[in-house]
Amino acid sequence: MLPLLSAPSPALHLHASNALSALHPPTEELPPQLQLRALLYCTRWEAGIDPRDLLSDALEGERWLVWAAGNAEEVPAALLLAHAALLSSMRKRSYRRAGLWYVTAARRLEKCGIAPVSSLSLEDGDGFASEDKSYLDDFRVAFAHMQSTEPETISTLNLTIPLKFCQPKQCKIRFPGESTLGDASIWERREEEWRAFQKSTGSKQLLVASKKVCANEYFWVDLALSNPLAAEVNLSNVTLAVETKHTGEAGEPLVDVEVVQEVVLSPKETRNIPIALKCSKPSSIIVSAAKFDFLALLSVTESLSHRGRRLHDTQAQRITPTYAPDVQLKIDVAPAQSKLAPSFVEEGPLILKQGETRELGLWLLNAGDTAVQEIWVLTGSEHEVWLGDETDDVTTSSKTEIIRSSNSLRASEPQKVSLAQALLPNEGTNVSVSIHGQQLGTHELLLFFAYRESDSTPFHSARLGRSFEVQPLLDVEVSLQPSRSSDHSFVLNVEMTSSLQSSSLRIKQISTISPSWKLKPIFNSEADLAPSQLGRFTFGAEQWLDGEGKEETLEFVSKKLDDVLLGNIVTPSDPPEIDLVCSHLLETPTSQTRTFHSGSLQTFLHSGRRIYSSDVAAQQHPHIPSESYPYVFPLYNPLSVDVIIFWEVPSQKLQGHIAVYGTKAGAAHAALNDILDKAENSKVKRSMYAETVREKKELFDGIRNSEWNAEMDPISVSIQDVGQIEHDFSKGPCHVPLSFLVRNHSPLFDSRVTLKLRGRNSEQSHSDLLYDLVIPVFQAHH
Repeated sequence: MLPLLSAPSPALHLHASNALSALHPPTEELPPQLQLRALLYCTRWEAGIDPRDLLSDALEGERWLVWAAGNAEEVPAALLLAHAALLSSMRKRSYRRAGLWYVTAARRLEKCGIAPVSSLSLEDGDGFASEDKSYLDDFRVAFAHMQSTEPETISTLNLTIPLKFCQPKQCKIRFPGESTLGDASIWERREEEWRAFQKSTGSKQLLVASKKVCANEYFWVDLALSNPLAAEVNLSNVTLAVETKHTGEAGEPLVDVEVVQEVVLSPKETRNIPIALKCSKPSSIIVSAAKFDFLALLSVTESLSHRGRRLHDTQAQRITPTYAPDVQLKIDVAPAQSKLAPSFVEEGPLILKQGETRELGLWLLNAGDTAVQEIWVLTGSEHEVWLGDETDDVTTSSKTEIIRSSNSLRASEPQKVSLAQALLPNEGTNVSVSIHGQQLGTHELLLFFAYRESDSTPFHSARLGRSFEVQPLLDVEVSLQPSRSSDHSFVLNVEMTSSLQSSSLRIKQISTISPSWKLKPIFNSEADLAPSQLGRFTFGAEQWLDGEGKEETLEFVSKKLDDVLLGNIVTPSDPPEIDLVCSHLLETPTSQTRTFHSGSLQTFLHSGRRIYSSDVAAQQHPHIPSESYPYVFPLYNPLSVDVIIFWEVPSQKLQGHIAVYGTKAGAAHAALNDILDKAENSKVKRSMYAETVREKKELFDGIRNSEWNAEMDPISVSIQDVGQIEHDFSKGPCHVPLSFLVRNHSPLFDSRVTLKLRGRNSEQSHSDLLYDLVIPVFQAHH
């Protein structure tokens, strides 16, 4: 009686276990009579305890029965499992668990000689045959007889069917140009980026709400039909009834509604039927009902409005059930004054190889009644996209180029489409868009268009989306270590393996971009890679002291992260510009070096670097808002070295480039330790970036372990190779001069190096000082 008197709690599980254990001394299996007694206990408990408490997560009463059943292949054990399955399916809706226990119970009953329980199949089991099909056949015969004998009286009887096929709540409206790609949040972000761009340019013409549908333009109603019968039903002449505020000229209908000739619904099937509509004039349309011929015999009209939400605003509404007005499918058709219809010239699957640059054609059609004078395209910051054609020379004969970077993580600004003249109604123009597939996987290209008629009219918007897939092509690994030679400070190794299975791949060019390092080739393998072949390339790096922006970039990061650690608001200021040196390291005899002054290549590399740097910032600093990244982190770390590999597949006429980011060369000295110590010793307990102790620790650890606070031993030591030496030790000991190369990689501090020799015994560890020198910044000594 203890479980009946106790309040529901996890302790009841203990009481039940003690009660079951008291029935019999502990053994591996409980005898059948004790299992039956356990079933009686559970029945009594179930009658005295609220079923919700018995089957709650704390008690899990059904598991008591499974525990009591054990592995015994007896009828009582099977009954315990069957009752546990009943409780689990009826009360907890755990059908999969109940099914497992039912099957286990049936197998145990079968082994006990009760075979019919487990041998029943779906075809042989007792069921109830549906009579829906026979009723439909009787209806067809009766209605056909009535049509042949009394056709005049059918229209006066207002015959209806006691069935509902339409599901008003599931019916939806689809508008033209409504892209199925991209979440609503992405398109909202596109609109916010456009408004921010307008604000930065001082434009006062705001972006008006996008029009859903214009006059003489098709839109669709997805009519949700559900067959409530267990028999196949055909509905013919399926269409919609609409109500409008205006009427057409000369009695013509204002709305043209599509009629679906026949729809066949399987038993219990639910399907969406798209029905096209077109309104010839601006108006407000209400789709009031759906019309169809039931079994191609009886005309039926079903309303598509459904009851509004329950109102609870006043006390009277809370006492007496009151509902809002019925919800109807309503569409406002706007005038076709300004309407831009963008589309891709070529449809179909878009599959790119990794690093491939594919040019896509866009067709911008003016589907409105007025001219379109200005068009802007917003590509977003998720992918590398270039709008327009390359008109400048894209090759160079120089081995080194210097470019100036804005060094900002800001997203790319909207690009204006070049129009020779305004687009008149029903006129269009071709626009070229190039996309670079850097990241593997399936992606979505979402283009946002803003256009207007003249300088004094507001902007309207249009959307266009397309999915594409990027397949692997090259597996590239980049490593960097201090050089053993006095000719180079570091050695950069690039290993690449072709992922192609049947085609050869040609490496046309290898280049690097860095604010501080200029490279030159040391060793290069063959430029042509067979399928699954490995290629190795080795380059030497030397410090590039020219250029501006390196020290200013480090000061900018230090100041911004100091504000973050102290909880101050980050002021919206851009990082300083930085000079980059581009080293062209590999060039095949049949190709020309691609210049980095090319507009499209600069856009691709800037976008790719921005995506990489933003992802790194998001991983290392999750507590800093992503909107503040452009004002806290620059695009380039002064020690970074980006490797750009240009490739070509001659057999498939494909070409592109792959960029490898994240390599850093040079010694750093934990430049942020001072501001970290200052912030830890300050009295700031809470800030806008970290409110709890745990968040503050994560914020500090993210900055301490970031690339901007990296630390490296600045000294590297290597022994020069003396080659093979032959000596006759019978003539005495062999004296071999050894040359040590000691290099200081620090860009800021001189380093003191002490060279000591250790003897054979540990007692000789304090040998005489042989060499003690100070190595200046970026110097090497023998």
